[in-house]
Amino acid sequence: MHWSDKYPHDLYASVLLLDGKIENWKVVDYPKKTPGIFSGFWKRDRLKDYTVQTQKWTVNNFLESQDAFNKHAPAWFRQWPHADDYIGFPAYGTPMQAITVWQPWATLIALRIKRFETRGWLTKYRGPLAIHAAKHVDLNASREDAIRSVLSEYGFTSDNLPTGAVVATAVLNDCVKSVDTWTDGYILENGVYVYSPEYEFGDFTPGRFAWELTEVAALQKPIPAKGKQRIWNWDGGFL
Repeated sequence: MHWSDKYPHDLYASVLLLDGKIENWKVVDYPKKTPGIFSGFWKRDRLKDYTVQTQKWTVNNFLESQDAFNKHAPAWFRQWPHADDYIGFPAYGTPMQAITVWQPWATLIALRIKRFETRGWLTKYRGPLAIHAAKHVDLNASREDAIRSVLSEYGFTSDNLPTGAVVATAVLNDCVKSVDTWTDGYILENGVYVYSPEYEFGDFTPGRFAWELTEVAALQKPIPAKGKQRIWNWDGGFL
């Protein structure tokens, strides 16, 4: 068993500072107390000018571990700016936008089966979007043949769908109004035709909006989070 799966255990956030700015950072299971531990990341002619700050959290379960990595550590790092010539993944960033989706549709998105999320309102936002599965599961929808058969292929039923957690990330590429119906589906205002089974995974009634999701990536482990209405900031994910 990996150390990260054993509880309780300690996590340490360490930051390498030069002139009060972040040169490098780590969140690991042991404290980095000296600049030399950040091998290869310092300016050798200024080694004596570096300082290291460390913060510890004791975590008792997976949720607390995720909070340490995704919330507490970035919040602690925010007291310092990044170095002007900083290279690498930032210690913190802009919180990712998120949308809460009822099940089974959140899982259909995570599985890249559902291409469009349909809503009754327009959004002008474009960019990264976390897919949050609400605590509500529509049992009737989960048992419809088109949805039930897809879920069963991946080992899901209405009883084991993840809820109350972020299950995937995506890019909200476009938001297009549904304008008409045709023999085999719906027509969007950009001329895109929506065929089966896609239209069975959403409400494309003319006048509603189809949010096109691309670059969908399911999370290996859903991250518990409290959902909200409309688009909201998920502080468990940073850009």
